[in-house]
Amino acid sequence: MMMMMMIMHAADTQCKMVNALPVLCITAGIYTMVIVSIERVRCVLPAPGHEVPSPDARSIGVRGTLIALAVVWTLSVVVAVPAAVNFDVGSSAQEGAGGNQSLVVCQATWNSLQTTVYSMFVLVASYLMPQVAHIDCFYQSYKLVSKQPREYVIYMVAQKSKALSSVVIKSY
Repeated sequence: MMMMMMIMHAADTQCKMVNALPVLCITAGIYTMVIVSIERVRCVLPAPGHEVPSPDARSIGVRGTLIALAVVWTLSVVVAVPAAVNFDVGSSAQEGAGGNQSLVVCQATWNSLQTTVYSMFVLVASYLMPQVAHIDCFYQSYKLVSKQPREYVIYMVAQKSKALSSVVIKSY
């Protein structure tokens, strides 16, 4: 009997993790890309009141990166926890060659309204909000580039490329 309870507990944990981990990982990846976009825009755009961008002054730094990662993973867990709560192990009877068989299945416990509300929450939190943040980053970059003469933009891109290649070379 004890072994059966251990197996059911393991199945319940696996059932919850199989449904929550994809949501957790995908949401964390999306939020990480948003943080990278915001940080890149901060490095390219000049600080308020300045004419020339200064990457060193506008980078979020190590402390800011750690804070951003903590926020990313916290928000990802908040989005994923309901997926774990929604699923449970149950049994289902199925007719087979030897008569009725009892199967252990991972099944949703919410009704259709709760599932729809959670799906809309995931859509907004993991797609629409990050999409708005990306569009804002691209718009801010476009405003900067469209105000500058073409030669200045080419010069700045070349300078950023040189700085990036020196960082990559120094890291090896």
